[in-house]
Amino acid sequence: MTTEVIYKLNKQTENFEYITIKGHANFAIKGEDIVCAAISAITNGTINFLLQHYKEECEIKKFPVEIAIYPRKNNQDLQLCLKLMIYQLKNVANYYPKYLCLIKEKS
Repeated sequence: MTTEVIYKLNKQTENFEYITIKGHANFAIKGEDIVCAAISAITNGTINFLLQHYKEECEIKKFPVEIAIYPRKNNQDLQLCLKLMIYQLKNVANYYPKYLCLIKEKS
């Protein structure tokens, strides 16, 4: 099992339509999993920022092993925040490709 980050960009605007993060990295046992810790830090930091600054402009759904972010409005600052999150997650995936996979869905 691995963590998957699935996202979709609007074909015309290149803005995120959604981002879903699901699954466990399983790099190491709980409490020692540095990949999971990195993913969690990036994701939780982004979500906390979105909830503080863009609560009305995005919907965030939390499930036991899945988080989904749905921007509701075309806010470029919010989109930039999501781009930064994906950029950081891609960096983790480059170092640990067996444990984190980013999937860009086609429009």
